[in-house]
Amino acid sequence: MTTDSSPPLYQPQSMLHKYFAPAPVLLQLAGARPEQFFIVRVEDMYRHLRGPVPAVRAAAHTALFITTGEARMAVGYDHYTVGPDELLLVPAGQVHSFAEHDVNTGYLLHFHPELLRRAGTAEPEFLTTWGYPRLGFAPEAAAFVRALLQRMLGLYEQKALAGLAVLLPHLAALLAEASHAYQPLPGPPPSAAAALTQQFKTLLSQRIRHEHRVAAYADLLHITPNHLNKAVKATTDKSPTRWIDEALVLEAKGLLFQTTLPVAEVAALVGVADASYFSRLFKKLEGQSPSALRQVPGKE
Repeated sequence: MTTDSSPPLYQPQSMLHKYFAPAPVLLQLAGARPEQFFIVRVEDMYRHLRGPVPAVRAAAHTALFITTGEARMAVGYDHYTVGPDELLLVPAGQVHSFAEHDVNTGYLLHFHPELLRRAGTAEPEFLTTWGYPRLGFAPEAAAFVRALLQRMLGLYEQKALAGLAVLLPHLAALLAEASHAYQPLPGPPPSAAAALTQQFKTLLSQRIRHEHRVAAYADLLHITPNHLNKAVKATTDKSPTRWIDEALVLEAKGLLFQTTLPVAEVAALVGVADASYFSRLFKKLEGQSPSALRQVPGKE
């Protein structure tokens, strides 16, 4: 049995071949080294999508900016719908999925974390697994972001990565504008319970393959399990146990879709020794068994 418990990361080339119809134009749009950087119009990619994209991880950050229509995507444990002048960010390594049939226009930007250093930009919170990934812009800022992305697209179409010296300052400007608009949590200022819940979710994203006990997370937060349960339930309407179960299944889905490992080995890699229990939990949350989930359109 393999000892590597990290679900694999897709590179753009393998993503394009696996989930999009054969399209030389699409490969040309993505460029020669899409694992480093590419920017395309959303509508130019969506029309080649051959089915829903299940739970996957990417090796680079993704930014989706919608100009018309809407896009639906699951990022981590949550589902988002973004509309015009909204930006949705998927951090490198984060599990995400999206459906087909969305009608929209906009820009899809994909960039490797290393480019942040080259652009002289620190990693913003919204590009971490615990940050809030949906950003909205005021009209003036949205117009600037649209113009910025259009300029980046034009530069990329003309020079691809040969224009990186000019593209990187544009990327830094985009992230600076996003940082200005960023709100860590939607709605009113977070309460103590909301802040505690966010800390719990951060630990969950880091430790789910190794720790499934509410008491262990409470110990890490230096509170009692009862305190953690009350805070999380008040903030999310879900118990810590439910969050743990959903995180475990989400982690497993990345392995089920991106590997051919037996279900029992997938269970072991996410920290569940009893494969039968794992299958029951998975079916309870997903409505179908782990094996059945693999039988989806586009899955090879």
